[in-house]
Amino acid sequence: MAHQIIKSPDGKYNIWSTIIDDFVATGGNRQDIIDFYRTRYLKEVEGKIKDLESDLDQIDNGNAKQVYFQFAMTYKAAIKERNSVHGKSKGK
Repeated sequence: MAHQIIKSPDGKYNIWSTIIDDFVATGGNRQDIIDFYRTRYLKEVEGKIKDLESDLDQIDNGNAKQVYFQFAMTYKAAIKERNSVHGKSKGK
């Protein structure tokens, strides 16, 4: 992780970035730091969910290769691969 939480002599929390060699947040209390990361992580998750939705749209439209490129598999190919690796599974 490129951040480090550092407690200053006055008891406040500060977030140091090893990327820019400077503080990205200063003088916070415990909840401020939690909120800082909550906002950051929620944005990351929202971005990943949008990517997932786009991937599912591509798959629904028959464009799995747009998502997985040369590694795209059909269900039939996935079952064949699983059976060759793990043996034939009952009921599947």
